[in-house]
Amino acid sequence: MRKKKTPAPKLSHSVKRFIKTVGQFIEYWGFMRLQGEIWALVFISRQPLTASEVAKLLEVSKASVSLAMKQLVEYEVLLPENETNQRNLPLIANEDLNQVITGVLKIRETQLLSQAIASFESISSGQKNGLELDEARLARIGELMNQAKDILEAMITMNELSRSPSA
Repeated sequence: MRKKKTPAPKLSHSVKRFIKTVGQFIEYWGFMRLQGEIWALVFISRQPLTASEVAKLLEVSKASVSLAMKQLVEYEVLLPENETNQRNLPLIANEDLNQVITGVLKIRETQLLSQAIASFESISSGQKNGLELDEARLARIGELMNQAKDILEAMITMNELSRSPSA
């Protein structure tokens, strides 16, 4: 006897609109729209969701959902439901905003700032190439970048300390 396939659940129009809007908002902050849509869906879901379930609900490929979910886990925006190490693991949304912000700052913003500092440091003061460089402004922007790095590191440290059990 053949088992009947149950149709994939469908999202209501209002839920789809909400998820799309959150995706657009998150995209504005430099993430992929799909990441925002996944986060919104997982956050409002009563149950943890796997990449397969998210792909069906959002009607997108499982491969793109898996990649986006992996990045959201790296940023600690999504968390495994439990600590098992398996593929297609059900995920939940992290409701700790400090942890989410710290995860993004540690991974994305720290990397971007480090790249900016490295490219700044590669500028030789004697470089002209048609543009006369203002040495005082070059020094000032170097100071600003180092201040930004110090502030970023302090924010990360403060958020991590506030989450530690001894705090």
